[in-house]
Amino acid sequence: PDNVLDIMMNKNITRALKANGLSFPSIVLASIFSGVLLSVVFLFLFIGFSAFSDPKNPVAGMLNTVLTLVVSLVALQMGRAVDVEEMHENVERLEQDIMIDIQDTIHAVLHQVEQASKLISQMRLEGGEERLGSDAGSSEVSSVSSSSAEESDEQ
Repeated sequence: PDNVLDIMMNKNITRALKANGLSFPSIVLASIFSGVLLSVVFLFLFIGFSAFSDPKNPVAGMLNTVLTLVVSLVALQMGRAVDVEEMHENVERLEQDIMIDIQDTIHAVLHQVEQASKLISQMRLEGGEERLGSDAGSSEVSSVSSSSAEESDEQ
């Protein structure tokens, strides 16, 4: 059923993400940290611009330019520190781990369904035998009662 598959997929994806350090709280903390870091960079730039913002002084203008270039270069180096190839490999590895985990879960559920099916069919067979036995018992009772009725008629 679609509902069961959706539930299994969501639980397994969540479990695999948590196993690889990508739980909801860690993502929220990383996002907050990035936001705070961005705010600090803007604060640094605005304070630097206000400290060196004398329109008549060419040195102040050059300091503002250097300040902007330094922040840009630091941000560029931080961006280069993340290896794109490694990131893609990590995403593919995580994807494979999730798929293997989902396959294992599906096999376990399939095994449980097969066992339940066997149990149900066994219960139906046992229930059918009991019904047959009770039908045979009732036919024995009716044959006994009919034979005793015939005996009483003969007397």
